[in-house]
Amino acid sequence: MKKTLLLFFLSLTLASAALNHSYAQAPSAPAVQEEGAEPSKAAPAPRKVRKVRKKAVKKVSAPAVDTAAGSPAADTAAYNPAPKASGRLSAAEPAVNIQKAKAAEFKRANSLLYGTMERLETLGALYDNLRLQVSEDTLKKITRLDKASNKVAAVYFNVDEPGPGQEAAKNYRELLNSALKSVKALRDVKDRVAQEDSEAAIGLCREMNAAVDAELAEAKLAVSSSEPPRQAEKPAAAKVAEPAAPVEAPTKETAAIAALSELRKAIEAYKTAEVKYPRHLAKLTPKYIQEIPKISVADHPATSEVMEIESSNYDEKLFQAITDTGKWLYFTDKESRYYGLVLIDCSHKDAQGVEIYKAGRPN
Repeated sequence: MKKTLLLFFLSLTLASAALNHSYAQAPSAPAVQEEGAEPSKAAPAPRKVRKVRKKAVKKVSAPAVDTAAGSPAADTAAYNPAPKASGRLSAAEPAVNIQKAKAAEFKRANSLLYGTMERLETLGALYDNLRLQVSEDTLKKITRLDKASNKVAAVYFNVDEPGPGQEAAKNYRELLNSALKSVKALRDVKDRVAQEDSEAAIGLCREMNAAVDAELAEAKLAVSSSEPPRQAEKPAAAKVAEPAAPVEAPTKETAAIAALSELRKAIEAYKTAEVKYPRHLAKLTPKYIQEIPKISVADHPATSEVMEIESSNYDEKLFQAITDTGKWLYFTDKESRYYGLVLIDCSHKDAQGVEIYKAGRPN
């Protein structure tokens, strides 16, 4: 009986202990429910992280559309805004290059026209002093150049161009003077007309320059037998035999002008090869000319000395640069309108009453 009661009480004790244990665990459920608000607020955090990741993926994958264009430059521009700034700079670069190209073309055309004027003046001086004139073929080139240059001026001023009858009436010297004036007019109006209106005349300048240079280099100029040079000769029966007139020896001024022509040819040859004028005339020797010619004009002693002028102060009044030394005078300033020009520093007048320094001088 005692054992039975003892077992009964032991069972009750165990049952009570089990009940107490389950009761002690029961409050944890309400606690989770009461404090569940905090975990519920924290629960969406992983989803926010996932959303951020999705946005990051979208942000990185967006340029893939540009990649489909197949342009590496487009990909670079999508990721890096710096090329956009460089793109704005590159847009300005063509305009700068165009301006530089126009300036270079303007300078080349002006140099060509100055060279043409110089050659015409040289031919005029050789004719006035030695009665030398170019061949008929070169004369035709000068005639075509005169007409083409006048045509450009006529287009600009909207007037009728000269007719062929006016050209036929000119003698050799008058033709040279007319061509010289026409080229000067071409120089002043060429940039005010359409390019197609002036390019033919400029092309004829190149042809005439090459023809004149070839004749001067090969000493092809011939002594004029009559005035005007192209005047038809009288029939042989009408000619009366006369003793030949003695040939006068060339004067010092004539020899100096011939030397001036040779020196200028050497300067132009140097410029063609080097794309610039020589800094000193001594650079011409011996490739372009054997030596700097020695000259003697008026009462000046013979000399081959060169005086250089590195200034543009005499562009408007060239005569102020003349100091009457009888030496060579060479302009070396790239900003001067006379850049690359060589003169004889002498204010004495030649047989025609023209100052010697003006021989071959562009106006």
